[in-house]
Amino acid sequence: MSGRGMHTSSPRRGGNVAGEAQLYYIGMSGNNEVLLSPRYPSSPFYVFYYNFESGTIRRVEIQRMDALKHGRIHTFLDHVEDVKLYANV
Repeated sequence: MSGRGMHTSSPRRGGNVAGEAQLYYIGMSGNNEVLLSPRYPSSPFYVFYYNFESGTIRRVEIQRMDALKHGRIHTFLDHVEDVKLYANV
């Protein structure tokens, strides 16, 4: 899931991966991972994937969130953006 604006890491076992963030259930991905995300911006901003089969947590940092300091975060599962729509703009 590494890509532009994202960084993934696997937190060490037994550690508090979310700090003081309140995480909310977003949904279940196609590869049996639960997506958890905070509702409010933070720096750095992370979303978390929990895999039931392996019992592991994957932390994904969403980069370039500095401009968003107020408001609420709306996280969507399995969003795909078609950049071809912007070709004629």
